[in-house]
Amino acid sequence: MNLPSFSQAPDAVAIDLDGTLLNSRTQLSARNRAAVERCIRQGIPVVIATQRAARTVRRIIGDELVNNCSRVLLNGA
Repeated sequence: MNLPSFSQAPDAVAIDLDGTLLNSRTQLSARNRAAVERCIRQGIPVVIATQRAARTVRRIIGDELVNNCSRVLLNGA
């Protein structure tokens, strides 16, 4: 996959769960987890967007990521 080269870090990263961050088995891969953790370590705010409820997101991605990311849940409800 060819990704663009950025001259500066983004102001934030917003990412959807289903079909983007999660694999076809509704799991967060080690590679995707490492990418999100790297953003957090570099001070880049991460926003998780999903139609899922908070308890489901916590179960899927874990307490540590949930506690370090902003979330837009239930389609923004």
